[in-house]
Amino acid sequence: MLVDFERETNIRRGLSDAVRILAAIEGLLPEFNDRIAAGLPIALPWTEFLPEDERLTFLREFNAMAKACLDADVFEPLAQLHREWRETAAVHADPRLFAALTREPADREWREGEEAIVPRPS
Repeated sequence: MLVDFERETNIRRGLSDAVRILAAIEGLLPEFNDRIAAGLPIALPWTEFLPEDERLTFLREFNAMAKACLDADVFEPLAQLHREWRETAAVHADPRLFAALTREPADREWREGEEAIVPRPS
């Protein structure tokens, strides 16, 4: 058990250093994010389905969340963020699903504050 704890501590320390180095580079070289975002599909192939601007958003959110998780020593929020972005990429990969989720309702316009009546499931 002690070996597992020591190994886990070393992994977290290395991950922490990597995130802090990336944050420092990001702060010094703003164009760094654009280049990394463009290359994300090499490291994370599923990001190929994200539009370029969303890859950059993912990268920024991932970096910020990784720093926060390392500081708090809690990693579930980072895993949740990862799952949500993978699901977003899956939506972009399926043109029919993307169209269904992004189209405006065709029947009529909803007005702010208006309530919809939804039948109770049987």
